[in-house]
This record gives sequence, C-alpha cells and structure tokens, in this order.
Amino acid sequence: MRFVRLAMVVGMMAAAAYGLQDSPALQPADPASPPAEKPDPAKEPAHDPAVPADAGAPKEIKAAAPPVVEKPSTQNEKPGSELFVAASEAIKRAQAITYHAKAYAVGAMFEPNTAKIEADVKMLRSPTAGTQTNGWLIRSTGSGTPKATADTINFDVMWTGNNIQFISHADKKVIEKRQPREAKNQAFQVATSSRNDELSSARPFAKELGTNADYELLDKQTVDGVECDVIVVTFGEKKVAKTRWSFATTDHLPRKVERLIEGTMANGSMILELTKVHVDEARPPALTADSFKIQVPDGYASEELPKLPATPPATHIATPSGEKIEVPADKVPEVKQPVNPEPPAPEAKTEPEAPPPAPAAPTTVSAFDLRSSNGDHITLESLRGNVLVVEFGGSWCLPCRDSRTELDSLAQKFRDKPVKVLAMSVRDKSPDAAIDRFKQKSYSFPLLVEADMVAKSWGVKTFPTYVVVGLNEEIVKIDGAYAKGTTVQAIGDAVESYFAAKSGTPLPPKSEPALAPTPAPAPAKKE
Repeated sequence: MRFVRLAMVVGMMAAAAYGLQDSPALQPADPASPPAEKPDPAKEPAHDPAVPADAGAPKEIKAAAPPVVEKPSTQNEKPGSELFVAASEAIKRAQAITYHAKAYAVGAMFEPNTAKIEADVKMLRSPTAGTQTNGWLIRSTGSGTPKATADTINFDVMWTGNNIQFISHADKKVIEKRQPREAKNQAFQVATSSRNDELSSARPFAKELGTNADYELLDKQTVDGVECDVIVVTFGEKKVAKTRWSFATTDHLPRKVERLIEGTMANGSMILELTKVHVDEARPPALTADSFKIQVPDGYASEELPKLPATPPATHIATPSGEKIEVPADKVPEVKQPVNPEPPAPEAKTEPEAPPPAPAAPTTVSAFDLRSSNGDHITLESLRGNVLVVEFGGSWCLPCRDSRTELDSLAQKFRDKPVKVLAMSVRDKSPDAAIDRFKQKSYSFPLLVEADMVAKSWGVKTFPTYVVVGLNEEIVKIDGAYAKGTTVQAIGDAVESYFAAKSGTPLPPKSEPALAPTPAPAPAKKE
C-alpha cells in the first residue's frame, strides 16, 4: 500500500510538471529572450550560491520588432537535424499560424492527473506584441479538465507579449495580468497546455539542435491526413529525456509532439497534437490583430491592470567633474539667471548628418570558380551564353530534397536549350560529405560546393533561394522561399518570359558547346 501511494505521488508530480511545462513562467530561459521577473524569495527555494544573485532581476521590457530566427552557431549536424532546421526556417517565414490543439497523457500513472484539453489556437506576428512571446500575439479558446475527476473548464486566453488577458467564468470577469505567474487561475493554467512554445520562440528548436542531442529517424506516419517525418531526439549526458516529433512533409511544421517518460516505476507520454494547421507567409497576413481582442460578455466585469505612470522626459546635466548624467526633467535643479545676462554668442548652424544609404541589392552577379560534384571546376565565364537557374541550399536543407527533384525536371525540360541548372552548397562543414549525399540521387545538374561567398555577393540571405541569371549576367529573378509545386514552376516561367522578351520568339535551341566556347582557330600563316 505504501508503494502504491509513493507511485501515485511520483506520477502526480510528473504529470503536474508536464501540465505546466508550456507555461512561459515555467520555461527555461531562452538565450535570445529577456530574463524572467525575479521570483518571490518567500515562495521559491533557497538561492543557489552557484547562480549569480541578480540572475533573475527584472529588466525594462521594450517593444521590439519580430525577431529574426538565426541558425545556432553550435548546431548539431547529425542526420535528422535537417528536420529541425527546416521547421525553424518555416517558423521564421510564417506571419500567422492557426491550428487545433489536443493535449492529453497516455499511461496509467499519468492519465488520471494530467490536463486533457482541446482548443483552437491562433498566432500573429505583430509590432504591438511584446517580448514575453517574442513578437507574437497568441490566443487559445477551448475547454478541458485539469485532471480526470475535475469538471470541464471553458477558457479563452490571450497572450500579447506584454500582458495576459483571460476570461474567468467562475468570477464572471475578464482579467488582465502582467506575468504568467500572477495569473493564478485554473482556466489559464489549463489553456497553457494548448501552446507549442517552439512556434513563438526566438530560436526555435535550439535545444533539439544542440550538439549533445542524438536523433533516431523512424518510418513516416500520417497525422490528420498529412504525411509526416518522425524523429526521436534525446538530450543530456544520460540520454534519458526523449521527445518524439512528427513534422509535416508539406510545410515542415510539427503535427505531433510526444514527451516520452520511461522509468522503472512508470511509463507513459504527454502528447500535443496539432491538426487543421494553416500557415500564412503573406505580408501582411489575412489574420488581423482585431480577432485577438477578448470581448467582455454580458454580465461580466473587466479587471484591467492599472496604467503605468508616464515617465517624465529625461535631460542630461553636467556634474562639477564634467560628467554628464541623465535626470528626469521634473528633477532638474532650477538655475537662476543674472539680472543683466550677457547675450549668448550665436552658434553656428550645422546640418544634421544624413544616415548612410542602405546598400543596394546587386543587379548583376559576380564571378565564381567552384568545385563541382562532377570532379571539375565550374566558373561563371565557362557558363556564358546560357541562362542560369541557381539554387542556394545545403545538405541540411530539407526543402531542397523536394525542390531538387523539380529542378531536375526543369533541367530535362531545357536540356536542348541554352539554360544551365546549378545547385550551390552553403553552410556545409564537409564539402565532400555534401557531394556524397548529393550523388545519392542521379540528378542531371551539378552541385557546386563552398559557395558561401557567392551567396553573400549575390545578396542571398535565406535558404533555399533561387536565382535566374540572364545572358548578360543580370539578375532576372530571385525567390527567397520554396513552395512545393509552385516555386520551381515560376522559375521556369521566368526563363520562358526572359527569352520571349529578348527575342519576341519562343526559347531558342541551345548552341553547342554547352559550357565553354570553343576557341577560334588561329589564322593561317601567309607564305
């Protein structure tokens, strides 16, 4: 009996920890996110002397533009990491995401004491959103139970990044709080289980892409009618923390997340399913901020936060030592002027310096000399007389798996025309490994490795990017995103349109030789 009670306590603690793990208040500090507010010493464990005393000190929160998701500098490049890289890139491009969430537990020790919810979640990048959500507005509307024996709770919660708003049906109020830990409401706590915080992270999947992570690729599965790549990632020195991710092969976003719990006392998993996923990359997206406002129902009150007092404008004054310090305008000491002050000498007017102009995007391409998968070197000069279709990517680039099949079809379509298709490898630590992986497929076009400087000089900043180069080495078209079935087709249309505009006729036949022009024969010597 004592063993059963102990097992139940362990199960309840694990379930409770998972039920709240998606709450921003309980998440580990993200390296790119501002530090959380310092916890109350009366409610938190004793301070660890190994941690700096001011590690959790609150700092001023300033509104920021939507963050740019960057590739971690110490990224894991083991096979399987490309799934997390592709998901991170997809999140970076997204301007709005909507999905239906279903969160629950599996396992006899966990099911009775874990929240079970269903909710509709919508997310929008917004300049009004604050740093708590890294520039996203998030709203979750649904219902659930905090544990099996509890009554169903309806919830409607909005995270603005600056504060939190939620409906408390028990209190008949719409409540506003600044921090998640201040929202001591069961409906709010249940709603947090509907969020996948990787979707709003400043560095999505930073933990999964860490160098200490190991991957196990499984067979593809279908979730909500969508084919998914499935991968298990383990962390830590003992590799006991396991998560199974299912990523859609269409948009590369997660469709299922399973936190696996394997122990001597209990086995189970905490699951979050995402169905009806819709991603909008348009700027601006169709979703607007108006749909995130929680309306106060009839008969309910509104409990808003007190408005912060306006900060008086600051000014700078000089101390006797000559040091300048910033002082609020209402605290600046009054300086009495003499009765007959001398008129100040007129100051020479100087025009403010204009900011330096932003560098213009290149209109022509620069030369290159790169090693190819065919074992030779290819230069820009050797390709003259051809229109170039260039894809910048890498062996880590998951979208390139689909795109290169389409590029191969494009190369076959133009095989009798003056058009050359090339793939350029960037961010690959091992060029030879990139070539080996590329040659596993029998593409009709080559891979050029170590093209990072070419990408930079051509103005390429995201991957994959597709560039069409004209006969005069001018940039005809550049596309910094890939959509299956449409992007490469649009590139082919751009090539057709280019030749039609040049000659007013359909695409001309290719002239031989394909790569380098044959040198003209030397004139015969006169006798």
